[in-house]
Amino acid sequence: MPDTSKSRLGKYELLEEIGDGAEGRIFKARCVEAGVPGVAVGEFVALKRLRQTGNETQSDIFKRTTRILRNLDHPNIVRYKDSFEGNDEALDEPVYCLVTELLEGETLK
Repeated sequence: MPDTSKSRLGKYELLEEIGDGAEGRIFKARCVEAGVPGVAVGEFVALKRLRQTGNETQSDIFKRTTRILRNLDHPNIVRYKDSFEGNDEALDEPVYCLVTELLEGETLK
C-alpha cells in the first residue's frame, strides 16, 4: 500500500488505505478542520476517493448519489457524513470524495 502519511484530501488527513475496488480507493481518515456538519475535528471516518470514469456527467451522478445517501438512515447502512469535489493538481482532474462513518472490524472475506 502506498504511504499516505501526512496526506490530506479536503478537510481530512489520510491515515491508511483500507480498501481498493472498482469504484475507488477507501482510506481511514481523520477530520482536521472545523466546518463539516456532523463531523467533529479529530473524528475518524472512511473516505472514499472515487475513480474517474471518463464520463462527462460524473459530477451530476456524484451529486445525485450523495443526495440519496444523505436521506438514508438505517442501522444496517453505513451513515453518510460528508462529500466534496476537489481538484487533483498533480493530474489536473476533478476528484470526487464520499465520507462515511468508519466501521472497524474484519472484512467479510
